[in-house]
Amino acid sequence: MVTLLCQIGSDLACQNSSSVTISIIKSLIGHFDLDPNRVFDIVLECFELYPDNTIFYQLIPLFPKSHAAQILGFKFQYYQRLDVNIPVPPGLFRIAALLVKSGLIDLDSLYAHLLPNDDDAFEHFDSFVTRRIDEASKIGKINLAATGKDLMDDEKQEITIDLYTALEMENDIVEERALEIEKNQKLGFLLAFLLVHDWDHAQLLFERLAHLNPVEHIEICEGLFRIIRRTISTYDIVFQTFHMMDTPLSSQIFSVDLPKEFFQMLAACGPYLHRDTLLFQKYSYLMYYRFELEFV
Repeated sequence: MVTLLCQIGSDLACQNSSSVTISIIKSLIGHFDLDPNRVFDIVLECFELYPDNTIFYQLIPLFPKSHAAQILGFKFQYYQRLDVNIPVPPGLFRIAALLVKSGLIDLDSLYAHLLPNDDDAFEHFDSFVTRRIDEASKIGKINLAATGKDLMDDEKQEITIDLYTALEMENDIVEERALEIEKNQKLGFLLAFLLVHDWDHAQLLFERLAHLNPVEHIEICEGLFRIIRRTISTYDIVFQTFHMMDTPLSSQIFSVDLPKEFFQMLAACGPYLHRDTLLFQKYSYLMYYRFELEFV
């Protein structure tokens, strides 16, 4: 069974003989009285090795949908054990996102198997934010006991927080939260949806996990930037227009019909759009051009 699945997984030409492969797998299950759940587990492991082979999308429907989500959930639960001190492999997140994207597994059925619990994660994040606010509020305070009670007001050094200090504080927060994305399987799941360009399900997780401010994580933020670039890639001609100084705008006829998903993605980015100045510039050009067309 493993040899067969690895062979068809590594050979993209075998996709045309998917009906034959399915027939062979059914015969093996029946002839050797194999446990279907164990067979499905093997199928998932091979799919994780060869995620670009579409034949697995035809094999997985052979198994009950509810069982598929449960078995995949058990694979995530394995990495929740205290004696397993390794993070969930990115490949497992990817095939989970691909299966949900294709409709072979329900998001909620798999989401229930992921840790940590939302309430626990929110409580931990609130504690983190409270501690950070307390630390920030102490910046600039002067200890009069150390400097002398007779210190005149005009001799006190004025403490200011400039832009570079603020950015340094942000970097410290990002570094401190870096390990969170390895421990929080739901954040890893969100990142996987962005990597497979599944905005519909990614948006659902952005809404559910909004309390955690997931876009603050560099990996999730970069994944969101990639899917935004992919969404507006068809409007590159608009960006080129702004470099054609000898051609008046009124003579250019381009349609700028932006999908609603584009604005949803920008809303998810929030102020973190500043991390990609080129993308921010494209967004500014695109919106400026769109408003210009309304008055031409």
